[in-house]
Amino acid sequence: MDAQLLLKELKRKFELSTDRELAEQTGIGLSTINSWKNNGTLTEKQVANLLHKAVEKGGEIALQNGIQPIVEFYPITHTESKQGARWEMLSNDDEENSYEIEMKEVLQDNNGIYLFYSSTGHVIYAGKAQRMTLWDEMNSAFNRKRFPQKAFLVDHPTNSQFKPAYEKLRDIKVRNVYLFEIAHYFSAYYTHDALIINLEAFLIRALANDLTNSRMEKIKSWGG
Repeated sequence: MDAQLLLKELKRKFELSTDRELAEQTGIGLSTINSWKNNGTLTEKQVANLLHKAVEKGGEIALQNGIQPIVEFYPITHTESKQGARWEMLSNDDEENSYEIEMKEVLQDNNGIYLFYSSTGHVIYAGKAQRMTLWDEMNSAFNRKRFPQKAFLVDHPTNSQFKPAYEKLRDIKVRNVYLFEIAHYFSAYYTHDALIINLEAFLIRALANDLTNSRMEKIKSWGG
């Protein structure tokens, strides 16, 4: 096989411009690439070695880049949506800071896994965003009732005149709480699509007794 033509085609496929970049992408040493170019042709063994190295390098790159942090332990601002229909994690003020505007854009452009934390920084919910973006999925989860989580609370009206409890006693009742009532921080991670399901399942299974997730996820086996 013509070495020059093969290396040229590999650069085109990987969208690379130099031999050094090709060496980093495939795991083949730069000195080996130079030797192939000088010899002019490649044996079947050399081509097989190239394929083997490239597969190994691909696996290494996937492991290194399969999950990347976007934002960690960011404080939640419990904000009503502009229509007042639900709650959002961050301010929706048109004059909000550019940091949060840019954060939203990144979350809207990525899929992955996310975590919600209590006021003391303990994980209380883990989820995945695979079909929807991280921003949409996280805000959806933020508004769900946590059925395993119950608390004794008082429902206080906001549209009537206040009366002290000694004049109008309001019952303390147990009720399900929403995630937005108990979550104070969140983290979000870009995750390669092939890893999302098992990473979420791992988090839920590993933290099963700390989370308010209502369903126990299963880790899918290879080929399953």
